[in-house]
Amino acid sequence: MFCHEGPWHKVNRIWTIDVQTSKIFQIHQRTMDMEIYGHEWFAPDGKTIWFDLQNQGVNFFINGWDIATGNEKAYRIKRDEWSIHFNTSPDQQLFCGDGGDPGQVARAKDGR
Repeated sequence: MFCHEGPWHKVNRIWTIDVQTSKIFQIHQRTMDMEIYGHEWFAPDGKTIWFDLQNQGVNFFINGWDIATGNEKAYRIKRDEWSIHFNTSPDQQLFCGDGGDPGQVARAKDGR
């Protein structure tokens, strides 16, 4: 996995490369203007790439892209559940995050 750096609302950030064939694949396709996604991480079993997805700063999700199938799933989270960074528990049953505050992108009132 590698990332295209730049303004998140302008770049397609997350990509994979098959090191044997050099085929490059974009992980997520935007569905609207000002949709941003990033702060990606691998699931503990290495089968899913998870990432933070935000639609126009109003709707917040943790999305997962299945590496084998290319299927994407989304878990909607509340504004105060948003974190700057997320991770997954070793048993893959829980997400955790480092939180946010009113000065961060989600403008969470109590993002602890």
